[in-house]
Amino acid sequence: MKTQVIALAQVQDALQSYAIFGQMDAHIFAAAVAVRIVDGVRIHFMDSTDTGSAYDWTQVAVECKDGDLIVCGETVAVMVSAWPTAVRGAPGAFHTLSHGSSWAHHDGGKYENAAQVARSLSLQ
Repeated sequence: MKTQVIALAQVQDALQSYAIFGQMDAHIFAAAVAVRIVDGVRIHFMDSTDTGSAYDWTQVAVECKDGDLIVCGETVAVMVSAWPTAVRGAPGAFHTLSHGSSWAHHDGGKYENAAQVARSLSLQ
């Protein structure tokens, strides 16, 4: 498992976003510093278990990209374009795949690797 540290410019972007969208909780943006990369997938760890706040963060955070994972307590979602979609845990405010769909087939399997990383994460 390979780990990478987030760049200072990405932290600065997050802080700028907070200055613009200041109505959000500061602790959500503090979580932007906790980015890891596992098997080529960027993982954002939220400080909160509130999937609604995490969802809001994904909509304004320039550092949150298509294919990234969002870890919000026991829930892990993959960013499918602009929509965080739950892979494991209670989805809360996150989207879900339609019934009968799988990560291997959704959008030609584009997010299968991210989903595999999500399922393999130890959340303790």
